Amino acid sequence: MRTNSFLSAESPRDLQCRMRPSGAWIWSMVRTYLMEKYEKANPYVGVVHRLDQPVQGLVVFAKTPSAAAELSAQVQDGRMKKEYLAVVCGRLPQTEGTLIHYLKKNRQGIVRVRFPKRHRARSGRS
Repeated sequence: MRTNSFLSAESPRDLQCRMRPSGAWIWSMVRTYLMEKYEKANPYVGVVHRLDQPVQGLVVFAKTPSAAAELSAQVQDGRMKKEYLAVVCGRLPQTEGTLIHYLKKNRQGIVRVRFPKRHRARSGRS
């Protein structure tokens, strides 16, 4: 989806949303697309939210600073919702429920699922 103020792009599971020393990241691909589409040397590209690896899905980018502020406010106050779907093998005992994982951020800032007693992890609910 593309408007005057924002666009969304599908990010495959192995593409990073924010810059890291190694690997491609979707921000640079969106920036290149806007440079070519609108023939602008330095288009504004604001990351409104991100997806953790190895999650695949849509990422929203702002095309102006004011759109970035408004869209970020929507994320913060809950007007913009994220929905995660999972592929599972076999049958689950219930059709709905809450998935609880225990998360811990490492020194590089990457969040991983951990066992709570061994890693002093916080719970994350989906």
